[in-house]
Amino acid sequence: MGIKTISELAQSVPALLKAVLQKQGEIIWGFANSIDLSPVLAQPAPNKGYGNSTTMPF
Repeated sequence: MGIKTISELAQSVPALLKAVLQKQGEIIWGFANSIDLSPVLAQPAPNKGYGNSTTMPF
């Protein structure tokens, strides 16, 4: 495809990226153009679980 920079990615044709990279092509094109469709939440989502692991000092 010849895309080497984020600027080139942002200026590329989204349909071409989708044809080559499927859904991920649309997503990275959106990120390159500062487009993020994820919802803005007033509060962060609650934690789903907690681990009980230990890190050894050595």
